[in-house]
Amino acid sequence: MRKLKRQLAYFWTLGWSFFTLLLERLWSSFWPLATVIMFYAALSLTQIVLMFGNTGHVVLLGLFTAAAIFAGFYLGAPFRLPRRREVERRIEMESGLRHRPLDMMHDRPAAGTDAAAAALFEREKEARKKDWDKLKIWRPRPDAAARDRFALRHAALLFLVIGLVMAQQDVRFRLMQGLRPQINFSLPGTAVSLDIWAQPPGYTGKPPVFLATAQLGRTTESTAAVPAGSLLKIRIGGTASTPKLRYAGKDYAFTQAADKSFTLEIPLTESGTAEVKLGWFRTLGTWPIDITPDTPPAVSLLLVTAADRAGTKIIFDARDDYGIKSLTATIEPLDENTDNPWAETLYLDVPFIRNAATDNQNHTFRLSRHPMSGTPVRMTLTAEDDAGNRSTSNTEVFVLPERDFKNPTAARLNLERKRLTYFDNAITRKITAQTLANIANRPHFFNGDPVVFLGLVMAVKRLGYDGDAESVASVRDLLWELALRVEEGGLAQARDALTEALQKMTQALNNPDTSEEQLQQIMQEVSEKMRAYFQALANEMRQMAENQMQNGEQLSPELAQRIRQEMDMEDLMRQLQNMSDAEARKHMQKTMEQLRRAVENASPEEIREMQQRQAQATKAMNDLQKVIHAQQELVDQANKSDGSKEEMREMGEKEGGLRKQLDSITQGLGQGMPVPESLGAAADLMEQAEQAFHAGDLQEGGKLAKAALDKLQEGMDQSVQHMAEQMKQLVISFGGRGRQQEGRQQGDCPPEERDPLGNCTGTSGTGSVKIPDEKERRRVQEIIRELRGRSNNWERPRIEREYIDRLLNN
Repeated sequence: MRKLKRQLAYFWTLGWSFFTLLLERLWSSFWPLATVIMFYAALSLTQIVLMFGNTGHVVLLGLFTAAAIFAGFYLGAPFRLPRRREVERRIEMESGLRHRPLDMMHDRPAAGTDAAAAALFEREKEARKKDWDKLKIWRPRPDAAARDRFALRHAALLFLVIGLVMAQQDVRFRLMQGLRPQINFSLPGTAVSLDIWAQPPGYTGKPPVFLATAQLGRTTESTAAVPAGSLLKIRIGGTASTPKLRYAGKDYAFTQAADKSFTLEIPLTESGTAEVKLGWFRTLGTWPIDITPDTPPAVSLLLVTAADRAGTKIIFDARDDYGIKSLTATIEPLDENTDNPWAETLYLDVPFIRNAATDNQNHTFRLSRHPMSGTPVRMTLTAEDDAGNRSTSNTEVFVLPERDFKNPTAARLNLERKRLTYFDNAITRKITAQTLANIANRPHFFNGDPVVFLGLVMAVKRLGYDGDAESVASVRDLLWELALRVEEGGLAQARDALTEALQKMTQALNNPDTSEEQLQQIMQEVSEKMRAYFQALANEMRQMAENQMQNGEQLSPELAQRIRQEMDMEDLMRQLQNMSDAEARKHMQKTMEQLRRAVENASPEEIREMQQRQAQATKAMNDLQKVIHAQQELVDQANKSDGSKEEMREMGEKEGGLRKQLDSITQGLGQGMPVPESLGAAADLMEQAEQAFHAGDLQEGGKLAKAALDKLQEGMDQSVQHMAEQMKQLVISFGGRGRQQEGRQQGDCPPEERDPLGNCTGTSGTGSVKIPDEKERRRVQEIIRELRGRSNNWERPRIEREYIDRLLNN
């Protein structure tokens, strides 16, 4: 065993010593060559070689090549591989062994030696093997220091480290650039036009990145960063020779588009260097390209809560580097082992703003009609971008809200709907049919609505004559619609239809592949649903006005006419239809989102509040109209008066009473809308007229009374116009209230800056959405095109291009 260990130690020491001696001889022989190579590599990494131009680059490369050959063959020590005896002799010297015990192992007795002498020699060899325990391994000690008196190798190494720090991730590219100078043979008549650029995918919204153009030549000296999925496009003209492209280690052939014209288009799937060559020796250029990967979207479900009308409101955050393509909510029962036939997994599209500037977005689902309402469920969001990357959010567990009908008839209809859902059999259908028939026979239960009556009759007939699954399902849906109509009136169906159309519009706007024809069709559908909704809203308000208006106050015919005209959204839809370019889609997305919030926020309670405010404003304006008529009678009386004291005193008292009524009216108007300045001026003139009448000055009093009448009429016109304008912004104001829910509350708006509907109108409010006209949109497009052009101009300073990119991204 001891002998085996000695043998292993001997061979281990012999191997390492051979490697050490080999390193010594390599460095002693080739350190001049390595020094020359390190110097040139450092020049390439720091790009000093490029400062001398193409000619100087070629000369430097030739000089360093010659210096490397000379240094390799003549400056270093002659190189030869170490032999075994040389290695063993070095081990003996480093270990301090005398009498060369390792060399002795190779000796043999001479021929003719007797047996006794041979045995003695072998015993001596075995005794010498004890010295193997003293064998040592040494560190390489080349003689380069003695040969390199000026320490040039250290200077080259330091210069190389500096070059590596400067180059960072471009080490390979700069080394290849230093070894491959641009050698162009300019021959008469061989001028070539070259256009090469990278076209990012359309969904990124990024402009093309031009690497070289026929007019400007090379436009970038550094690495060009382009998004994944971009297309590299090359157009070459003016040559009959077929060019070649080498990119990422692969060769690509051009296609001849015309005489002396070639084109090429390849997808960029990985980073690399594009090299375009013409023939064997002519290189038109090399361009390093870095592919920026498309990161998966980030989506998180922040909150799930119950909303009004048994809605499910979700607040989420969905982001992507180039925008999200689709967002889907998955709702499934919490109990996966349930055997209920109505328990299912729902996949719902979530409307979103593709490039939202806010930290989170929200959407409200209306799922109270689903049989799973009132049961625990879980929800997750799945976001997908245009590159096909998908991400899933966290999971939220909640109870799916169930609609609680306040109207007894609506609650009974919903109960019968549930009965058909949970107990679908012949007995259940018979009981439900009998209950519905009883309700239909009592019209006062549903205010005699003929639509509800016909729906009940239809449901009874279907359950009685056709009890298959399809008919029962249609009756369940019909009962839900009837319950909503009884609870909320005809506004519910119109609102749901408009919400669905707006959601469809939002999804179309988020899809960059949606054609303009499809957008126009969807806009037409939104316009029709919007007209139906506003017609139902007007009917609802008119019915409430008939039931709740106090003191018999009614809207004046002119005001009612203006409201109907201003509430028409045709002008808004026409402007939306003219917005078809990429920038305008962002405005359309925001507008559609605000309209959707407006519809969702227009609950019956808010409509009643609106109607009450409108009633107050109408009463104040009708009182103002009465004051105007009384003031007109006073002016007529003053024109016919003979100036008697008694009549003058009577007119003065009458003018004073009208002024007090005007003060009361202005206070009433001030609670719902800004008071016109003309009414304040009219009050001052009426006070002066009162004083003139009491002073006995008939002419001055009549003149001031007439001036007050003019101001009253002017104030009336302004009040009517202001009320009509505020009614015009009904939908946008509700949408603004939806925005306020994210930031400030409605109560933060001062009373003097509210309209009769309670919406903010002053500077402290959120205002309304202004659709840009054609001139403004063209101006914006020109500015954006100019900014993109400057951003793509690589001759501009980098800080300026980065600033322009931030402007375009915003």
